[in-house]
Amino acid sequence: MFVLFLGVGILGFGGSARAEVDLPWFTTYDCADWNQYSDPLVCDGLSKAGGWICDPGGLYEQITVDANYSGGAGGKGQRHWLGDGKNQNSGGTQVTFNTPQTEIWVRFYVRFQQGFEWGTYKGYKMLYFDSTNEGTWSPFYLPLYSDSISIYTGKGSAEHVGCSGCSWTTYSMSDGNWNCVEIHIKSETISNNDGVLEIWINGNRVANHTDVNFGLISVSDTLSGVLIGSNADSPLNGQCAYVDYDDIAISNTGYIGPISASDTTTPFRSNPQPAGTLTSGTTSITISLDTDETATCKYGTLASVLYDDILNTFSSTNSTTHSQTITGLSDGETKTYYVRCQDELNNANTDDFEISFSVANASSDTTPPVRSNAFPQGELDADTIFQDISLTTDEDATCRYSPIQGASYANMTNFSATTGTNHTTEVTGLENGLTYNYYVKCKDELDNTNPDDFAITFSVAGTQGTNNNTSTSSGGSGSCFIATAAYGTLMAEQVKILSRFRDNHLLTNYCGKIFVNLYYKYSPKMADYIRHSDWARSVVRLMLSPLVNLIR
Repeated sequence: MFVLFLGVGILGFGGSARAEVDLPWFTTYDCADWNQYSDPLVCDGLSKAGGWICDPGGLYEQITVDANYSGGAGGKGQRHWLGDGKNQNSGGTQVTFNTPQTEIWVRFYVRFQQGFEWGTYKGYKMLYFDSTNEGTWSPFYLPLYSDSISIYTGKGSAEHVGCSGCSWTTYSMSDGNWNCVEIHIKSETISNNDGVLEIWINGNRVANHTDVNFGLISVSDTLSGVLIGSNADSPLNGQCAYVDYDDIAISNTGYIGPISASDTTTPFRSNPQPAGTLTSGTTSITISLDTDETATCKYGTLASVLYDDILNTFSSTNSTTHSQTITGLSDGETKTYYVRCQDELNNANTDDFEISFSVANASSDTTPPVRSNAFPQGELDADTIFQDISLTTDEDATCRYSPIQGASYANMTNFSATTGTNHTTEVTGLENGLTYNYYVKCKDELDNTNPDDFAITFSVAGTQGTNNNTSTSSGGSGSCFIATAAYGTLMAEQVKILSRFRDNHLLTNYCGKIFVNLYYKYSPKMADYIRHSDWARSVVRLMLSPLVNLIR
């Protein structure tokens, strides 16, 4: 709701000595920073209007870059403070005319702090007009709220004159945007209802009356100046909130109009977040977007809604980044939010910008990882005793391997580097002339596990003079490492006896397979030590002899 009061004072302006200006006059506040407690005020003929402060906080009237309207000239503006209740405000500024006037046009840009709230009365004197004949021209107030305009005069008990209930277009005063307001006042001839009152908002004329009686009783009743920022009734913000003014112009010759703006382009929107599918279990998310200029963005769940009719404003906006937390999400649903933005010159998008995403359904993914790119393959060089084996998966997974075909995932050994999509581990104790098979199963983040084996198969070349027609070790696990190291050759009779026992007895039952799996996991390092120690080979042969004789 946009609320405007005009007041003609019977007491005149307070504050410091007045500087007088000729019309037409304007200010862009392109002057030094100023607080109302710091005198003098030197800025385009403006004077300090009063010494009041806004409580709580003890805030003074200011000229500051923070109040600048970026679509105008200069680099600063005037910041007026309003506190809760009645007449809790900073002091304002004033301009006094060299020559009293009976007809003027006043154009100004105004912005209320984003989220500005009112109590029941909603009254604020944006501009206060001074009379040269104080006490004869009764004060009048022009409140604009809801759907009506009424003029209140001092000639009676809040008497309505001329245009009570006139049509009005509602503007928002809590969205933090600038609005251009222009007022045309022409005093009536004595005792006649022929005064003129016109009001424009952002170039649109919203009031046009030629039958107004302002209560003049003398030809000496003229306008001598304007106070910028005055008192209010019923702000309700819990603290002092600001009203900014900038680019004020006063004319006695005709309509001024908004600042000609070459920018008629609506904000460009980009970078919608989030996108795609969110993780199952997500219940809240922050939606966001960027614009190429400062803007205020709104969002809704219905497409093709006009900017002014969209109910939801982003909680963080009036900038080039805009965000809003969305709650109440659930698995399996898809959300689409339609966004429109409006810049500081009130250029609003006429098309929708979509932020669309979905939340995964926990039960929707039942596919285990797809495995590929087994490495190594073929024949490795002779004397290779250790080798990295690897594979890739189409999704993040944890992979395990075993030399035993058909082993369950739980009984396999983890790859040393896994959990992503690339999986690598080192196998050791390789021997010349043997073929090795390692069987791999993987499990994704939703516990979908491969039911079948993925084989990584390779061989190690035999040295010259070695019989390369040795059989592939059962289960692809290689030879009997400890026995081979103890007896010095894979061709030893004792090694063959132990290998046959493994193939015919151990690998035919579950417990035997577990034992063989553990043996091939831990025995290569022991075999390396035995192979290079004469006394260790002797001790191991002595220990293996009873077993060999038993199973021969």
